[in-house]
Amino acid sequence: PPPEVTPPGSLSAWKRMHRLFRLREGAAASALDVHAVGCVVEHIWGSRSSLSRAAGQKPQDPSTGLLLARWDVSKPPELWNLVLLTEEEDRVHAAASHATGSLPQPLLDMLQGVGADGASE
Repeated sequence: PPPEVTPPGSLSAWKRMHRLFRLREGAAASALDVHAVGCVVEHIWGSRSSLSRAAGQKPQDPSTGLLLARWDVSKPPELWNLVLLTEEEDRVHAAASHATGSLPQPLLDMLQGVGADGASE
């Protein structure tokens, strides 16, 4: 028989994402349960990347290839600080966020009212 496919929105898909998130975040993610992950993935982000709106890599499971990540790495991994990103977006976001200790520099500049030329707006 063919391998069993994890349907999107299923508890097993949420468990997979929860397990990956806990591996990345460690004890900090302990307050986040499987159902909270399902809420973020399905209801908040619609199983699509928060940035590009890209779906996962497999049509039979749209969450494949997507990862939960902290938007602001200086804040705790709670529902209000979680985004769903493609694996590539996650790599870029993680590197840029860890360089500043919070958010990627272009976003910090925008939030602080600094234009692309470095001048305050």
